[in-house]
Amino acid sequence: LIEDKVVARKINQLKIKLNANEIRTYIDQKKIEQGILEPLEMQKYCRWLGISVGQWESYIISAYHKALLKECVIKEKNIENYFSQHKDLYTTISLSRIVKREKQEIDELWSQLKSGGNFLTIARESSIEANSGMLGGYIGGFKKGMINSLVWDKGLEAGEGQLIGVFQEKSFWTLYRVESINYGELTHELKVNIKERLFNDWLKSEVVKVRV
Repeated sequence: LIEDKVVARKINQLKIKLNANEIRTYIDQKKIEQGILEPLEMQKYCRWLGISVGQWESYIISAYHKALLKECVIKEKNIENYFSQHKDLYTTISLSRIVKREKQEIDELWSQLKSGGNFLTIARESSIEANSGMLGGYIGGFKKGMINSLVWDKGLEAGEGQLIGVFQEKSFWTLYRVESINYGELTHELKVNIKERLFNDWLKSEVVKVRV
């Protein structure tokens, strides 16, 4: 209820015009999306939800108001700034690695690789990580938080095709090769998701102001 009041107040403050015909079209469109074409179907659907038709329409109108407000509050520049400031969230690093139990062993392999040794061959022959070893050390693509943060940071810093290490991870010693870095693109789908996130954060902050 507080949220709806905040939305109504902001719509009034920003002088956003509400069109009854557009609201009715929005409601009808939502019915079609649910496959509801007849009044009896609507009543049956609402009974299944445990609400009245009027309550359902009130919910849809509230969603319409939020959609209008979102368009006014969150601009393209806000979305682009968020993407730029949080680009690491959408970055994927593909890695290969070699795992050994002893530091001396991994140090020797590091020296071999730095001297021109073939990573794929060395990984297959020397890594104790069986699954990745069979694939020449390849372990896949990772987003931030999915792998050791130090490995992530060093991988971004080094760049594609570079070796990084040596790392102690639990009771093992590892070295990695950065296969590729995909920094992500600001696609239409991602813009929609970021816009929704920014609007929800903004609305929460407005609700807090009212409660305080």
